[in-house]
Amino acid sequence: MTFNNSSRMLIYLCALTSLLPFIIFSIYGFLINADIYGKIDSLLFCVYYFISLIFIARLSKTIFSSYIFASFFLIFALSKASHEYFLFYDTYISFDHLTLFKEFVLALKNFSSWWTFVAITFTVIIVVSLHIYVISELKKPSLINSIVISAFLLLATLPFYNFHTERYLIAQVSHSSENPSYNYSFENPIMFFIRSFPWNKSTTIHKENAKRSTLARALKKNMLNKLPESYQPNNYASLLLEYPGYQTQSATLNPLQNAPKTSNIEVESLTNKNILIVLLESFRSYEFDSNEMVGKNLKRIAKKSIVFDKAYSIARATIKSEQAILCSSVDTNLKTPYSVNQGKYAGKCLPEILKSRGYNTTWFHGNTKDFYNRAVFHPSIGFDNIFSKDEIQKVDGYEINDIGWGIPDPYIYQFALNNLEKAKRPFFAEILTVSSHQPFNWDYGNFKFPPLINSHSDDIYKNYLKALYYADDALGQFWNAFISSSLKDNTIVIFTGDHGVPFYHHEELSELEKSNILFKVPLMIYHPDIEPSNNSFQSSHLDIAPTLLSLLGISESNSFLGRPTLGEFKNLARRPVFHMNRDGYAFRIGETNCVPKMAQCASNELCYKDERFMCDLEKESDIMQIQQSSKLMEYMKLLTEANYTDS
Repeated sequence: MTFNNSSRMLIYLCALTSLLPFIIFSIYGFLINADIYGKIDSLLFCVYYFISLIFIARLSKTIFSSYIFASFFLIFALSKASHEYFLFYDTYISFDHLTLFKEFVLALKNFSSWWTFVAITFTVIIVVSLHIYVISELKKPSLINSIVISAFLLLATLPFYNFHTERYLIAQVSHSSENPSYNYSFENPIMFFIRSFPWNKSTTIHKENAKRSTLARALKKNMLNKLPESYQPNNYASLLLEYPGYQTQSATLNPLQNAPKTSNIEVESLTNKNILIVLLESFRSYEFDSNEMVGKNLKRIAKKSIVFDKAYSIARATIKSEQAILCSSVDTNLKTPYSVNQGKYAGKCLPEILKSRGYNTTWFHGNTKDFYNRAVFHPSIGFDNIFSKDEIQKVDGYEINDIGWGIPDPYIYQFALNNLEKAKRPFFAEILTVSSHQPFNWDYGNFKFPPLINSHSDDIYKNYLKALYYADDALGQFWNAFISSSLKDNTIVIFTGDHGVPFYHHEELSELEKSNILFKVPLMIYHPDIEPSNNSFQSSHLDIAPTLLSLLGISESNSFLGRPTLGEFKNLARRPVFHMNRDGYAFRIGETNCVPKMAQCASNELCYKDERFMCDLEKESDIMQIQQSSKLMEYMKLLTEANYTDS
């Protein structure tokens, strides 16, 4: 194997270029945070990048230059996206996330920074300079030389790739709970993405998924007479609460189906009332409970409302929280939402039920309806009217500057209120706010913040408090307008946060404490005929849809997992709460709290661990519910894949 000076120089150039990703990895801290395997992984990527370069170099010089530019830009873009995704979800982007490509593109402008401009400019300068002064003067390496070099490098690095792959698969199968030292931040995000492709997946996991997919297809086509034994309700009976006024259909193909025992009950004071859900972006309870500077308007509303002190979201993504609130079901997809993966929802949700009773159903949001495929998903659950940014621009001539991801909250509140006051029949509506969305470092124009909040900082938690202050002020403006409107006497209003954020006032918190802060959200229900009170029993977003039907006196067959907390059909028994996360799910019932991580229990007296959880127990009898939670989760995975069909 021989090289002339020109081809040798080209190989040196490829080697030098292949090390450029190290600059990107350093910028985003991937090398600093990684363990030894992650650092080796970064080097492996550079080796594979080098191999691709010496083969591309055999093509035309223009193609070679274009490849350097395109590949460097893609490496930067994926690293940037992975960095931002990790900050929020504690994991990196994988192959399964490719279905969210449109959402990533739409979100890109909200996470751009001066680094983006610098990286693109730097890449262009390098590529143009190389093409003009170097590449055009060099000769291609021979095919034999390219093959020999590549074969040598692949053989030399294969053991490192395989060893890391085995470690990765073990962690995936065990949801990381068997390996306390495993942390996704140890990974190189580009290699993590490559390893997530289907051909790298565990055979066991693939077989289990294929079996469930086959069963789900049969369920959708009504080809089953009976669910397999592992999905039967006796496996998770302790988690299915009694539904007063309903009988469960445990013998059918849908163990969650609830059939009313009686026709509509008489609750004259609330019959045919309007329903308005105000879903507050990134609002969690902790800041409103502990920070006097934040949430004065939410607290003002709370004094007039029924407040649920221990309410929890079950998801980390807004669209999944919407599904829980509106359909009382769990989206068990860990990476990409059901609305994106499958689109249409086949089950019966609250908007559809109310629409069948003559309600007008409307959804308001300041971002585009294409995000998370809401243009398809929301009509399928019963919304007739969709007012997202696109529609509002057409109808209202919206021309003011966006804040963050879309139309500022004050504008969307006023638009919704004006629209709803014109309604000629009872309405069900949702207002989804957007101004307090991550990354929180927005330009709020001339808005006046108090000195303790008005900090110009790169600290994401301080910016989060600033976003909450702005959003709460907008909420106060809405509340003032609402109680002065014609809607105040005939509208039930529900205020709740969609989910929390993984940023904390300090990092010295246990995993249990972080989980509690992350998922606990404000929840309150207002109507002038409902006596204000504070309820300290545990509830979740899953309980909102059945509670509203109970308040309205509507009995309708459904497959709700939640149970009413108010009204004729209320059930205040201890209920299971699932918290869907990237590493499976956390679980709580009463004061028993389980997280899918190995960590110290808050109490040394009652602590339970299995292959999935570490649990701080309220009482030992809860172990049965913990064990049955995995069986219920398996059934909910099947139901998700079967499009939540009502059998």
